[in-house]
Amino acid sequence: RHGDAPPTAADVVVGCCLADLFPPDVLVSAVQRAFAPAAPALLLYLPITFCGTTAADPPSPACGAVPSDAAAFRTYGEALGDAGHHPGTHGLARVAADRGGRRLARGRSDWAIGRGRDAYLWETMLHFFATSGTPARLAEAGADYAGWFRRLRDEGPELVVHNEDLLLQLPRMG
Repeated sequence: RHGDAPPTAADVVVGCCLADLFPPDVLVSAVQRAFAPAAPALLLYLPITFCGTTAADPPSPACGAVPSDAAAFRTYGEALGDAGHHPGTHGLARVAADRGGRRLARGRSDWAIGRGRDAYLWETMLHFFATSGTPARLAEAGADYAGWFRRLRDEGPELVVHNEDLLLQLPRMG
């Protein structure tokens, strides 16, 4: 880099915890436009890409109007989809292949978030559940979100979040 000018080429771009926030074609295009014009090929490493599945370990069953953890977390995933999230890595690999690139590697990188061991991240996940549209969706279905959230906080299960790491090779543009 020279001064404040952004880089015009790169060999590797790393985007941690962000690939599910963009449509795959938008993300790949933006990276190619920004970093691949002068490079013969560009590696795009996307670690910790959320795949749309969260679970509690151990899970709690439904109790009256309080939904099971499985139902509440399924609703959370649906709410994220409604908000424009794009979980998983298959779409990214497909877009890369459509543009002459290829998937070099993919692997699981699940999170196991313990309330005591990972207190800040555990609380952050609870914040995500509370602000994601999950409360409204559960209420629309007649479920007791507040009761579920209270039980989750009281029981403090480990939260298991399914993520994948992805390494793509993108061709030079132009």
